[in-house]
Formats: sequence, structure tokens, C-alpha cells
Amino acid sequence: MTGSTPVGGRIRIPRPGRVLELARARLRRPRIDVRTAETILDRYGLRLSGSVVNLPFGWRHRSVVLPTPAGRKVLKRYRDGWSEGAIEHEHSILRHLEAEGYPAVRVEQDRVGRTVVADDLGHLALFGFESGVNLTGFLLPRRRSDRLWREAGTVLAGFHAAVAGFVPNGRHHLGFDGTSEGRRRDLAWHRDVIERLTHVPPPADPTAAANVRSLVGDAHRIVERIAELEQRLAAVGLTRSVIHGDPGIHNLLVRRDGTAVLTDFELSRIEWRLIDIAIVLSRTDERAGRAFLDGYDTALPDRLGEREHLLDVWEHYRLCGAVQSWATFARLGDPRRLATARSRVEEADQIAVRGHDAVAALR
Repeated sequence: MTGSTPVGGRIRIPRPGRVLELARARLRRPRIDVRTAETILDRYGLRLSGSVVNLPFGWRHRSVVLPTPAGRKVLKRYRDGWSEGAIEHEHSILRHLEAEGYPAVRVEQDRVGRTVVADDLGHLALFGFESGVNLTGFLLPRRRSDRLWREAGTVLAGFHAAVAGFVPNGRHHLGFDGTSEGRRRDLAWHRDVIERLTHVPPPADPTAAANVRSLVGDAHRIVERIAELEQRLAAVGLTRSVIHGDPGIHNLLVRRDGTAVLTDFELSRIEWRLIDIAIVLSRTDERAGRAFLDGYDTALPDRLGEREHLLDVWEHYRLCGAVQSWATFARLGDPRRLATARSRVEEADQIAVRGHDAVAALR
């Protein structure tokens, strides 16, 4: 999108949390030290020409901004345990988007054509720096907020159009194994995980223990509902394609000319395309959801009538996510994962009773 006035307007008021996060990023020691940054840049035929500073808002990973004679770059360290196959999966999507001319972050290749660098710190990658602004941390008038959500819908529709028919390299641990195979975490996986988790002793923390008891009580119902929804949706033959996996205005950067650039493709994988829409609607109020769908449908109309299955996809996605969050708690011991699992079950239950009138209300 281009225009004289950027999406969100020129006058913006930052929320206190955004100001605090920016200050913390600047005051903290860089997440990647200068020596490592120089070593990595050398592999790309680049050198450091200024100070290394933290990139704010990257809570899932450690990223720094590196000034070079070829412009600013972003050096990203992936989370521990994130496989090289999953990174290659993400990078192949980014390379495809670049070839399509789609406005997204760009991953750099080193001297020998690699985009993933293995180091003592783990896996790292170099990206081009986008100077746009992320508007999630600003107070915006309602009309400007609507415009931003409409643009988010347009951007996501453009992404879906750009990746239609594309099968990435590498391997992500979520989603389908290609456009015609089964899920990596299929129904059997969810059954086995729930069977194991129901026999794990509850934690000592009272809140966490209460969440475990609630999940154990719902365990049989959860897995049977997943099975029912999978059978129903398999018969429909929904479109499978690369999804973004975490769409929304929090992953948009708006350039000075108004172009919205999509960022953060770690969760991109082959899925039912409707899941991206369900993710956005689960995080917005009805007004923002309407604006988002208006932008999406203008760019990519639902000619196949798949939207009528949105609530089933949404409910399935949340129930599977609940099991996965519960399993992550068992592995990492983070009680927030239990709270997330329980809230996802509650959200799925609300979706189940809302009926298709809820989808009609958003049209």
C-alpha cells in the first residue's frame, strides 16, 4: 500500500509499556556480543561499522541490529532447541516471497549461499533491516485502528496468494507433512500425549494443580472432540497452504510510504489456510475482526465457501493447542503453559456453543 499518510497516521502516542521496552532494549547489554557479530558478518563478506544494539520486541529470540557499509542488518539467534530443519523451512518461505516480490523481511545468504550459520551460541541468521514502525505499541484513534486492521487483512491475503501451491524445504514440527500427507502431530499423537499426561502427578503449586485437575477432567472429552472435528473437516477438503502462523498487527512493520511489511515467519508451515484467519479473530474484538475480514476478502474473496467451516477449524486449532501447551508444561515446567492450555479449552468450548451465527455476524 502507498499513500501520503501511512497506515495508523503520522501522529501516534506510544503506550507506557512500549516506551519501557524500548528503554530496556537500549540499556541492556547486546544479546549478541561484538566479537560474535564480527565473526558472523565476515562470513557474509561484511564488517561492523558502528555499535551493536538490541532489537526490541523480539521476546522469543535474541536479535541485534548491526550497522555495516551495506546498510543495517539484523542478526538473529534462534531459540535453543529450534532445529536447523525448521529454520530452513522458514528461510525457504522467505526466499520464495522475495522471488514473488512480496513485502516481507529478507534473509541474507553468506559467501557460499547459506542462510543458517551454526555457532557456539546455536543457530543464527542475518536479515535485512526494515526501518518501518510497529504500531501495536501506540494509542490510535478508532478509525485509524480500523484502517490498520483492514490493512492487516489485505497483507495476509497477499501472503496467502503469494504462497499458493508452494511447498517449503526443510521440516517444521507443526502442521501437515506436505499438501497431501497427514499431520506431524496427528490424532494418535494427541491421544498418546493425553494418556501420558493424565498419569503425571499434579504439581505442588495450588494454581497449577487446579489447572491440571481441570485438564485431566476434560482429557477424554478433548481428544474425542478433536477426533470428531478432524473427521468432519477431512470430508470437506479445506485448502492446505503455507500459513503465517502468527498473523496480526504485532507482526507488521509500516514503512514511511505506507507499505506494510510482514515479519516473523518462525511458525509458518503447511496448514488449513483458515487457521490464520482463526488466529487473528481469536485475538481481536468484533469491530477489528470485521475490518480485518473486509481487507482480506477484498484482496482474496472466499470463492469456495470455506469460511462456513471457520468455527470448526478454530475449535480444532484451540483444542490441539491446549494439548500441546500441556505437553510443553510437562517438558519445561512453566506453569504459564498450563494456564494457556486451560484457557484454550475454555475458548474452544465457547466456540462450540456460539454456532455459525458467530461467523455470519462477521460477514
